[in-house]
Amino acid sequence: EVSRVLRDGGRFVSITFSQPHFRGPLYAKPDFRWSLETHEFGENFHYFYYLMTKGQTLRPEAVFTYRPPVVRRRSHPSRSSESEGEDFLLKISTS
Repeated sequence: EVSRVLRDGGRFVSITFSQPHFRGPLYAKPDFRWSLETHEFGENFHYFYYLMTKGQTLRPEAVFTYRPPVVRRRSHPSRSSESEGEDFLLKISTS
């Protein structure tokens, strides 16, 4: 609704505790025809300031996408040995 009633050059400000990877996909839609700036404030408890300006180009780096962490599965079955502790330490340093 905000995008519909905002004229070119108009600005929409949102201040929230919602992090960019949650809020960004809602604001960074090309159909809205606005730019998106994100700023983070606070030291221990962060809040976020989003500024959208109607009629400006949405920069590609402003488009937020959530990518879940990569989980690597073992390709070989687990084995047990006396040097298991050493293997564990070696795997930590190569991860």
